[in-house]
Amino acid sequence: MMTKNSIAWLEEKRRSARASAETLAEPLRAKQEISTLSLDGFSLPALKTHVSEHLRQIVHIPQSIVCIPLEEALSNRHYAPLIQSTFGSIISIDNNKHHALHYAHVCDILFIYVPRGVEAQEPLHIKKILTTTTGLSHILLIAEPLSKLIIMDEQESTQTRRGYVSTFVEALVKEGADVQFVGIHNHGTGIDHHCIKKADVKKDGKMNWVEAYFGSNYTRSTVTATLHEDGGSSINTTVFFAEGISKYDIMARTIQIGKHTYADMNTIGVVDNNAKSMCRGLIKIAQPSFGSSGHQKIKTLLMNKNAQANAIPSMEIDNFDVRATHESSVGQISKDKLFYLMSRGLDEHHATMKIVEGYFTQLTTLIPHKDVEQKIAGLIRQKLGAEDEEVFFEEHEKGVSYA
Repeated sequence: MMTKNSIAWLEEKRRSARASAETLAEPLRAKQEISTLSLDGFSLPALKTHVSEHLRQIVHIPQSIVCIPLEEALSNRHYAPLIQSTFGSIISIDNNKHHALHYAHVCDILFIYVPRGVEAQEPLHIKKILTTTTGLSHILLIAEPLSKLIIMDEQESTQTRRGYVSTFVEALVKEGADVQFVGIHNHGTGIDHHCIKKADVKKDGKMNWVEAYFGSNYTRSTVTATLHEDGGSSINTTVFFAEGISKYDIMARTIQIGKHTYADMNTIGVVDNNAKSMCRGLIKIAQPSFGSSGHQKIKTLLMNKNAQANAIPSMEIDNFDVRATHESSVGQISKDKLFYLMSRGLDEHHATMKIVEGYFTQLTTLIPHKDVEQKIAGLIRQKLGAEDEEVFFEEHEKGVSYA
């Protein structure tokens, strides 16, 4: 059981958030955002149904890794102080109604703890299936020094009715720890998805994000790593497939403060039908961050003339002793490449699939585990109507570029 102090602490956290949620107005759409994150689909009765059904499924927990509900963790005298000093501090309310609403009502909170020096040999696998119109989930991750873990977090829903989902992840990566977090989001066409993930990275720590987005009505995602101390690094890899009338606002950020830090951000996406995407990236290298490097790339492929996409990489550099690069491209399928593949015996559908495959194949070296790669590949095959294909992320024929 939780102690009286931990109960009071959590209840005060919720009470304060509820007060903020009731008084704050919904934020206005920012100039660069392509849609408004609506709360029309948010339903407290639906949320209570989701919580009571307890649909979170922890598929696999590696040995020596702690993965338990927050309420259970608060009953442990060792974990309670860590939780109270970290939960809600990496992602704060910040006068944001959506954040306040999340903290006021979220009950699906998972505490993941990696002890010092523990290197998990297999990924921690979590799968959440949403059957109602509202779902709020939160992961608090603490990786102690010199630990190592891959987390695979899958979220699915088939809702075509208007709904609202928020996904928060707070990660504290301590000295020399190595964390790879994979988020795979495949929501129904009625869902507005608010996804916020942030990591605080200490000396020589590594935080690698892999994010894959499919489905939803509107997805707004912000994934951040802050490299506070010397030698920290982060790789941020984002994959998305927008179709129908879906809209994606995707923001990747790395804040470099310590010396000799490293950042690499890659966003690769496909936009089909009447869908829209806005992909933004920010690498900020602060004045103390001598000898650091930051690189970002955004590439978007338009499948037809009605699809719309924009890509805006940006850099803020306050130190002269750094290396930094950025590039972006938005393009349509090349008619010459399509003709070339069709001249080699492929029909138009399979030729198009090969071109899309070429777009995504370059990401395979950044995906941390074969099972993760195959899961993402399978979802892309599904979107392309190519579920029966045996090979997707295959090596290209030598000398031929499809992308």
